[in-house]
Amino acid sequence: MLTLLKKIKNKIKSTIDGHWVEGRQRSGYSRFGLLPRKLTQFLGLDIVILRMPEGVELPGHKDRVPIRRQIWGYSKHMRLNIVIKQPKKGGQLWVLQDMNVNIPDAEPDFQYIYPENRVYWFVPSHIEHGVTKVEEGTRYVLSFGWCCR
Repeated sequence: MLTLLKKIKNKIKSTIDGHWVEGRQRSGYSRFGLLPRKLTQFLGLDIVILRMPEGVELPGHKDRVPIRRQIWGYSKHMRLNIVIKQPKKGGQLWVLQDMNVNIPDAEPDFQYIYPENRVYWFVPSHIEHGVTKVEEGTRYVLSFGWCCR
């Protein structure tokens, strides 16, 4: 049984090492999709591992809902991130959040929030977010994304 597990681990490792692609933001991070592209497109969800090496930062942005999903009435892009390995220094997720969102008629009060949890769920199509510069080490995140109405 142990030999079988080692073979599976080596197969996964060799597959992952050979299929990293540049991230969508073109800022130096890379991603590895754990589902076949056709299945991802059909289901409207993705499961990826994100890798951010030393020196990389992800500037503030909002993720768009793909056009093919908008046609079917989907307006939100949801994401559940699980930090697998945090770098020794830097590489912190941040979100720009309106602290007065639940107060009627209040002026927006946007503040930077730095979640310290390893597991973080948010709506990246509606919330500006990014990652601070990785100053030492590499950041790995397992990320689940899907579209909904």
